[in-house]
Amino acid sequence: MIALAVNVALATPPVSAPVSGLVSALGPIEFLATFESAKTIVGDAPKPIVLQFGASWCGWCKKLEEETLNDADILRASPRLAWVHVDIDEFPQVAARYGVRGVPHAVIVDGDGVQLAQLRGFADAAAYLAFLTRGETLFTPENAAPVEVPTRTLQLVETMAPIDLGGRAQCIAALKAMGSAAHAPLVELLADERLAIRAAAAHALGEITDARLPFDPFGASAERDAQRAQWAAWLTRESAAPSAIPSTTAATDHR
Repeated sequence: MIALAVNVALATPPVSAPVSGLVSALGPIEFLATFESAKTIVGDAPKPIVLQFGASWCGWCKKLEEETLNDADILRASPRLAWVHVDIDEFPQVAARYGVRGVPHAVIVDGDGVQLAQLRGFADAAAYLAFLTRGETLFTPENAAPVEVPTRTLQLVETMAPIDLGGRAQCIAALKAMGSAAHAPLVELLADERLAIRAAAAHALGEITDARLPFDPFGASAERDAQRAQWAAWLTRESAAPSAIPSTTAATDHR
């Protein structure tokens, strides 16, 4: 599979500014569009971040994508890290920062962009797995204070909102991991003035709950208010029975 260019901004250490762009899907591994997206998704459970440098014209990059990154051992290890693809033609300053002189080239960094490990040139699965293991070994999670649930929820929704960016599945997984704590902030986001945020919040509620309630982010204000009221009522019922899954309870009542 040919990698698409991805907009990544890491030129100003230690923290990069997010830049929108296309996402690259290198095999089953979902490569995020920005370094900031990767940091948002990992959130309170930091992971090492793989920056995979490549170019659309690079034959060895395609071989790495089609063979090495589709290896079963690499795929099993991949969830332990966050992944970003960097096109060197789009972002030569990022390549320069990490000493990239040819592609393929990969580095593993922490949340501040500090390099932990690097791998120059094409590598087979065994060599690439050793590279991942080296980066994981050197990674030390930050001891930062946990982000408040509403803030974390908003960050994830904002990350998954653009339709042309990747990471949506990982955002949904992160929201699921938050459990019922994410439900109330998501319902609140149904009232957001931004269409993309309303749509992303509604999608998330449909994915992480079994409520199956309607919400049309494109609807008129009065229609959206009425639908959000249904979600608020469901939320009240859910809060009154914290040990029960609402859809399961409803199904039991109708038996």
